[in-house]
Amino acid sequence: MFGPVDVPETRYARSGDLQIAYQVVGEGPLDLMFIPTYVSNIELFWELPSLALLFERLASFSRLILFERRGSGMSDGIPGATPLEEQIDDVQAVIDAIGSEQPVLFSFLEGCGLTAMFAASHPNLVRALILLSPQPRLVAGPGYEWAPSVEERARIVEAIVGSWGTNSPANPLAVLAGGEDERLRGLLARAQRLAMSAAAALEWIGQTDVREVLPSVQCPTLVMRPENDTYLDPRHSLYVAEHVPNALYVELPGEGTRFFGEAAAIADEVEHFLTGSRSSTVPAAPSAARPRSATASTTWASRFAPACTPASASCSTTTSAGSLCTSARASRASPAPERCSPRAPSATSSSAQARH
Repeated sequence: MFGPVDVPETRYARSGDLQIAYQVVGEGPLDLMFIPTYVSNIELFWELPSLALLFERLASFSRLILFERRGSGMSDGIPGATPLEEQIDDVQAVIDAIGSEQPVLFSFLEGCGLTAMFAASHPNLVRALILLSPQPRLVAGPGYEWAPSVEERARIVEAIVGSWGTNSPANPLAVLAGGEDERLRGLLARAQRLAMSAAAALEWIGQTDVREVLPSVQCPTLVMRPENDTYLDPRHSLYVAEHVPNALYVELPGEGTRFFGEAAAIADEVEHFLTGSRSSTVPAAPSAARPRSATASTTWASRFAPACTPASASCSTTTSAGSLCTSARASRASPAPERCSPRAPSATSSSAQARH
């Protein structure tokens, strides 16, 4: 088990005329930058138990970098007023401020849009990409007809904004984080209030569409989602896995977008992808329960191109990204290692029982 980590000092990086809040924790050989969604308060994040556990685990094998997007939490800026293309400068500002040369980028949900856009526009700077339940587009459109319509999305947004900052079961985001636990719902509601106002959130929600940049991502990429997620349509994640070249797709045990309840499983997959090893004392789920997981060797190997030879019992992520942390601080500018190429699952083959 990992002991508690003191909440790190919040610092600021200059991005144009704005100050962008960030924290650094851990002393591992690999820089791992966590890019949040539009709702963020990095100091309050440490009060969310499972999110704090995730950060502790990540910091145990990396130098973990947390930051807040402009207009959210302690960062300057007007929420929703800046397109993703300009927010790229904020990511770069934090990277420069801490002297990171080739970080791994990790994000979830809507935050994956900014993450993928940065990786596509800086192919020599990003060492690897980790995307958890990514949403490349939030509403239906050409080639994305199965997503919620604009009208359906508007009703979702209305429910979010109408209950913003409350711990009511009517608050969709609070329920996702806390479920039936009123205390956890209250923490998420407080995070909403300290991140931005409900009116500001209205400017953010539903603006993402980064599908065009996905084929330009060149670094090793891990796409994950909870296998029993009933909130997000699995085709969001599958679309990303299919359109990012050679992306590895992994389904984790767990339900709904309350994936931070599975912090140990998430950290295990990230650590294994980046280092080839696992530190958690939590046993992996049986392969039968994880049909697309990296621990299910037969399924995993069947998704790889012939270049991934069956010399061992399974195709390990060590082949794809396991050497990334080796002397990372000394060789950040070196090209990313070659890796096995997964055959991405077909997005059209998955049933659409989720709602968003």
